[in-house]
Amino acid sequence: MTEPTPERVDLAQFKSVQDAIEQVTAAADYDTLAKHFLARKGLDGTALPVIFFSAMVNRCNSLHAAIAREMKVQNPHAVFPLIRAYSEGAALLIYVYDHVDYIEALVDRPREQRRKAPARLKVGKLVAYAVSHAALGFKDAYDELTDFTHFGSTAMWAPFVLSDDGGSFSWTSYPRWKSDEQAMIAAALTLELSDATHTLLAKFGRRYLASPSAPE
Repeated sequence: MTEPTPERVDLAQFKSVQDAIEQVTAAADYDTLAKHFLARKGLDGTALPVIFFSAMVNRCNSLHAAIAREMKVQNPHAVFPLIRAYSEGAALLIYVYDHVDYIEALVDRPREQRRKAPARLKVGKLVAYAVSHAALGFKDAYDELTDFTHFGSTAMWAPFVLSDDGGSFSWTSYPRWKSDEQAMIAAALTLELSDATHTLLAKFGRRYLASPSAPE
């Protein structure tokens, strides 16, 4: 049996590149989740699940804001590596939700790790775990983001734009989108990750931070 083709991201949700950027910017709010779970009376701020949740909220907020900022200045060489880091955060959340003791592996630097702490996993292992638990298409998107980040063919040809008739091309030394479609793909990936990460953080909070009536 052949493997089903992963669905492409939804670009029809955007009226224009500017609309895509505005939607990405508006989705960068993790503070509501933080207030809901971290303002509970009696919460132990030194508990590892609380520290992990707090650190992940900060990281997601920071990466999302950076993606929105770099999208505004048409910088795909910053946007796609940032989206890759964002997706790795989602993969880590998926793994830690099922293996909460793994947080102990993240507390110290690898060379300073305590003897009884779980072994630190390579990013590839975390992504592989996420692929087996996430929607179809995560691996394909991650592979493309990795190719761009590591200066594969996607990055190699990013600054070159063919003319409409295909007879010539243009190149710039400054950052720009290769096409409107490229910008919208970046926006769609970011929004999917934002939605997934908000959901994962809420699930984690409900299970490990014991806060009632969490947002779905």
